[in-house]
Amino acid sequence: MAKFNGDWKQWRDRFISGGDEVTLRWLSEQPGAPSYSSIRKRSAPSNEDWDEQRRNYRNNLGTLAAISPDAQAAARQVSKIIDSAEMMTRHSKAAKLIGSIAIKAFQSYDPASLKPSEATAMMKLAVEVERLTEGLATERREIDVSKLSDEELEMLIDG
Repeated sequence: MAKFNGDWKQWRDRFISGGDEVTLRWLSEQPGAPSYSSIRKRSAPSNEDWDEQRRNYRNNLGTLAAISPDAQAAARQVSKIIDSAEMMTRHSKAAKLIGSIAIKAFQSYDPASLKPSEATAMMKLAVEVERLTEGLATERREIDVSKLSDEELEMLIDG
C-alpha cells in the first residue's frame, strides 16, 4: 500500500471537530482518505493523540463560542428577552393581585375600607396592565385609513 502524502491536518481537524458519527473507521472510508491503519497509527496516543484533542475541543467549544462577537451579541439579545419576560411576568402578577383586591372590594363593599371610585380605578388599572402584558389592546380605536393622506399614514406608521 502506498504511503499517504495528502493533508493530514484536514483529516485530523475533521475527526476532532466531527460529531459522534465521525470515527477513525468512518474517516478512512471517505474519498481520498488515508488508510485505516495509517489513521490509527497517526492518531494514537503515542503519536498525535486525536482522541485527546477531540475531548479538549469539545470541552472548550462553549468557551470558543462565547468569544465570538456573534455569540456575544446573541447572548445579549437573549438576556434582554429574558429580562423583558421576567418584567412582564411581574406586571401580570401585580395586575392580577390588584384586580383581585378590586373584585373583593366590590363584593364586600365597606364604605370605611374603599370608596367605589377607588375600587373602579383599581379595576381599570388592573385590566389595562394585564391586557398590556398579554399584548392586547387597552382601548378600542377604529380608523378608516382609506381617507387618510400619505402624510397622515406616515404619521400613523411612525407613531
